[in-house]
Amino acid sequence: MAEAGPLASDAPTASALLRAGGLRVTPQRQMVIEVLRDAAPAHLTADEVWREVSSRYSDFNRSTAYRVLDLLSSAGVITQHRLGGTAADYELNPRGTHHHLVCARCGRVFDLEADELNALSRRVRTRLGFVVGDLGITVSGVCASCHAAVGAE
Repeated sequence: MAEAGPLASDAPTASALLRAGGLRVTPQRQMVIEVLRDAAPAHLTADEVWREVSSRYSDFNRSTAYRVLDLLSSAGVITQHRLGGTAADYELNPRGTHHHLVCARCGRVFDLEADELNALSRRVRTRLGFVVGDLGITVSGVCASCHAAVGAE
């Protein structure tokens, strides 16, 4: 398990991601993708995306942020997560399938690679005869830094 890392420098361009998702390329959509890419490994809320894009593109309003995020999510360009807060969090999809560990103290998000849960899927199939399909897991706990800080208090 490692903290999420930035997207590879050879990652597809915003335009390529939009076209691959069957979407028209617009400046607003490109900016949302670029903001999410720049923020990686962080996961951003719609309001965080709106604030960042509007600082770069003044005509971008909050309702546009929500519409673009919904469209990009529906097209599979980005993924929406519920990481324990009241607002949804978003990230680009090109990083591959993974799950999330969320520190309940500091809010840091760590990626847990999908293959680390393969043993669980095999046990569920063996024990219950249930074949796991889509699996999206968010685990809440305390990260090593916060755990060490608690011990120091």
